[in-house]
Amino acid sequence: YNVDEEAALLVEINIDKGKSIKVGNLMIAGIEEDLVLKVLPRLNLSKKGWFSSPLFSEEALNEDLERIRKYLREEGFPLAEVSVDQKEQVGNKDAVRLTLNVETGPKAVVSSIAFVGNRNYETAELLPHLGLAVGDSLNARKINTSVQNLRDWYDAQGYSQAQINARTTGTSERQALRIDITEGDKGTIRKIIIAGNSITDEELVRNALT
Repeated sequence: YNVDEEAALLVEINIDKGKSIKVGNLMIAGIEEDLVLKVLPRLNLSKKGWFSSPLFSEEALNEDLERIRKYLREEGFPLAEVSVDQKEQVGNKDAVRLTLNVETGPKAVVSSIAFVGNRNYETAELLPHLGLAVGDSLNARKINTSVQNLRDWYDAQGYSQAQINARTTGTSERQALRIDITEGDKGTIRKIIIAGNSITDEELVRNALT
C-alpha cells in the first residue's frame, strides 16, 4: 500500500490456529520388515518423545518421503518411489493415521567392472581387493567401501598417493562399474634413523622392525 506522509495504515492479522495434529499411527507398506526397521528411525514423524507423539505437518511428511527415497536409492534401488497411500484422522480428530506405500523397483546389480589407469597391476590382481564382483547388488555404500579397500591395498604396496575414483553407467538395473586409478610414484624406504635409544641397543631395535 502507498500512503501519504500523514496517513497511517493499520494491518490486523487474525489467526485461528485450531488444533495441533499428532501422528497417531505410522505404517510403511511394500518393503520387507528388515528394511522397515532401518527406515523408521530416520523419519521425523516416527520419533516419539517421552510424553507425546510427533506433530504432523505436510512439510514434515514430504521431508520424510524424500528421506525414504534417498535411503533406498543409496541401498541400491535407483527407481525407488514412496507415496502416501492412506492419510486419515482418527479418534477425536487431533491425530492422523499414515500409511506410506513404498515401491522399491528393481535392485541394481554390477554388470561389468573395468579398471582404467592401472599401470603396474593387472585387473586380475586388483579384483580380489575390490570386494565387488559381477552380479553383486550395487549401492553407494558398497562403491565407497570398495574404493577405500583398493586405496588401502595400494597404500600397502607403497603407493600412498594413489588416487582412486569410481563411477557407474548403464540402466537402472544393470550398472557398469568403472574404477579410475592414478597410481603415482611408489614410495620406498631410503634410510631408517633410530634415535633416543639410550638403553636398548640399536641392532636390537633394527631386528624388531618389519
